[in-house]
Amino acid sequence: MSACCSWLFRRLFEGAVVFCVLVFLPGIPPQMSFTAFSVTEPVELKGVFAVNDKLDGIEKLFNQEIKGPEGFAIFDGAVYTGLKGGRLVKVVGDTLVDVADLSHPCAAYPSSNIDEVPTFVPSGLRNQGLN
Repeated sequence: MSACCSWLFRRLFEGAVVFCVLVFLPGIPPQMSFTAFSVTEPVELKGVFAVNDKLDGIEKLFNQEIKGPEGFAIFDGAVYTGLKGGRLVKVVGDTLVDVADLSHPCAAYPSSNIDEVPTFVPSGLRNQGLN
C-alpha cells in the first residue's frame, strides 16, 4: 500500500512542479501581441446569391429503372451517363436509350445477378467537342 501512496505522491509533486514552472517563469507561454479582428457583414442574398425555388417542382425520371448514375455529360441535347451495371445510356427527353454495355462478367464470378458481378462502371464522362 505504501508503494501506491509514494507513487501517487510523486506524481502529484511532479505535476505541481510543472504547474509552477509554467505559471511563474516569464515568457512561458510567450508574450504575444494580438491584432484586432472585425467580422464583415454577410453578403445580401440578392442577384446570384438570391434564394430560389427552381428545384421545388422537379419530376423524377426513371425512378427505380437505373442504378448508380455517375459522370454526366451533355452532347447534342442528350444527357449521357454511366450506370452501376456497366451500361452507358443516353437520356433524351423522357426516353432512356442504351448506348453501350460495358459489363463483362468474369468466369470467376458465375452469378446471374448483374449487381453482384464486378464490372466496369463508366464514370468521369466529358464532352471533348468531337462529332
